[in-house]
Amino acid sequence: MLDRITPDTAITERALEGEHLDLVVRRTARRRVLITGDVVSVADESTEVSIMVRSIAGGVAGCATANRADRATLQWAVQQARELRTAGRSAMRWPTPSSVGPPQVSDRRPQLRALVDLPLPRSVAVLRELTSAALTHAGVTSANAVWDHVGSVVTVAGSGRVPVTYTQPEVTIALTVRASDGRHQASGTAGRTAVALDRIDPATLVAEAHREAIRQLPRSDLRQPAIPSTSPLVIAPRPWSRLLAQIAATFYTDRRDLTRSGLRAPSARLLRGGFHLVDDPTAAADLAHPPCDDEGTRTRRTVIIDDGELATLLSDLSSAEPGRPSTGNGWMVPTGSGVGHGIAVAGSCLAVEGASRPLEELLGSAPLLLYVSRIDDGHDRGVDAPNDSIRLTLSGWLVRDGEPAGPIRSATIGIPLSSFLAAVGGLSNAAHHYRVAAGSTHRKGPAVRSSHVLVHDIPLMPGEQR
Repeated sequence: MLDRITPDTAITERALEGEHLDLVVRRTARRRVLITGDVVSVADESTEVSIMVRSIAGGVAGCATANRADRATLQWAVQQARELRTAGRSAMRWPTPSSVGPPQVSDRRPQLRALVDLPLPRSVAVLRELTSAALTHAGVTSANAVWDHVGSVVTVAGSGRVPVTYTQPEVTIALTVRASDGRHQASGTAGRTAVALDRIDPATLVAEAHREAIRQLPRSDLRQPAIPSTSPLVIAPRPWSRLLAQIAATFYTDRRDLTRSGLRAPSARLLRGGFHLVDDPTAAADLAHPPCDDEGTRTRRTVIIDDGELATLLSDLSSAEPGRPSTGNGWMVPTGSGVGHGIAVAGSCLAVEGASRPLEELLGSAPLLLYVSRIDDGHDRGVDAPNDSIRLTLSGWLVRDGEPAGPIRSATIGIPLSSFLAAVGGLSNAAHHYRVAAGSTHRKGPAVRSSHVLVHDIPLMPGEQR
């Protein structure tokens, strides 16, 4: 059950002399369905309310969070935020039932229900149609799909500001297929996120997942290819979206631990000329984009790397450089996130921009290259920006003279992050939109407008074959 759609934002106007109060209320409805073959394995429907109150005075902030938005809880949160600010403590407190009074009658209003309005039987039918279509493709032995439909209504208010309420509906569909040639098995995945189901093409997902699974099977007419010592990479849009979200965190001003790497030096050359890294919340029409951040600052296009050189960092109100406004990238951080408290900086919709060309031209740009369909960044792997390092394990297939030449199940790269960025040399003209999962904010994570990315000669190390 959910609290009223319109919370009491008047508390922000009851600030003490010299105090500023911020309030963020997020109500979320979610439906998640998992289909394996013809079996509904998971069907989950849930709702959630989360609030954050921040009290700022004298350059010190205190923050409190709660999971209800009734008047008594909001008043409690304001008092807790003030106490934490006065004590100079940077912690969050959660209310106990006795401190907020009896529960109020909740109201699921049409404004929120309409964001997750497809009936559960229809949700199941959509996934069954998707997996059934996958099973008609040659070599496919099994298929499963996940439907994750999330709708949020967010209210942002602050002392002296007009409250803003906006909706954020998104649906994510992911498909995994398993293929076999009778002796070997391999899997392929595909997924998309959009504001509505009709923005996602099921046939494209099936074709993408099937292509990856088939190309991960060993070629019977060719010897298993050896991993070259150095190779250009063409990274597929899905793994590139996740990697770009990690790289972009280098340019969040609240990441004080990143200053020693040299990647954030003014005017540092990070990409080749003609390439740009941007954060543009309106760039991906298929994805929901908020009109403002959780501090009430309007979101806008920010060019982080301009023509290869560092132009600016993403900032919130407290971390913006003197004389510069916030870039509209301040988002509330939940208790237990492990990344701090209060407000942090995060991307809205990230993209690398530059001259693009068809994928076939990228694949034909070198006699031999590695097409990367998956990136493993776990177990001490990933982007280590403070130490200017990137270490990943890659899977995909070799492309020889533009044609697939056999799977590569595991290859490792370990080079300076600055060298990796400098090697980015091409983009495809495809546009894929993804929502990257992240645990640092109440939002699902930054969006990415992705494409195929060509990275010039990268040293590769053979990894353990799976």
